[in-house]
Amino acid sequence: MAFRDKIALENRIIYNRHDVAAITGTSLETVDKWLHEGLPAFKSGRLVCIERSTLIEWLRAKAQRREGFMRKHPQQLRVVTQDDELFPGVELA
Repeated sequence: MAFRDKIALENRIIYNRHDVAAITGTSLETVDKWLHEGLPAFKSGRLVCIERSTLIEWLRAKAQRREGFMRKHPQQLRVVTQDDELFPGVELA
């Protein structure tokens, strides 16, 4: 058992990329994207380190901006289906 495994994730003040992916329920690719988008981090040797408080603050700011949830340039969406296929048993106006 490695030393880092002895400390529960919620008690750590520094996370690596794998920890952040596990905590947020995302992939390493998403964490790498966040780092590219500006998630503050530092390197210790080859290890990328992210402070817990910084991660929380950055994710809160990201949620307020709603990046990733909405398109920056909305496109018109045309649904081609019968009303009852989308919501069975519900008549749409």
